[in-house]
Amino acid sequence: GKGSPNIEMDEQTFMVNRERAVDYLNSLDK
Repeated sequence: GKGSPNIEMDEQTFMVNRERAVDYLNSLDK
């Protein structure tokens, strides 16, 4: 939200980073 000082990226960037993080965590489980 706009009240968070550490949010400097737009929603698309956040979603891309989140998907990459999920893929990374999934790769650790195998």
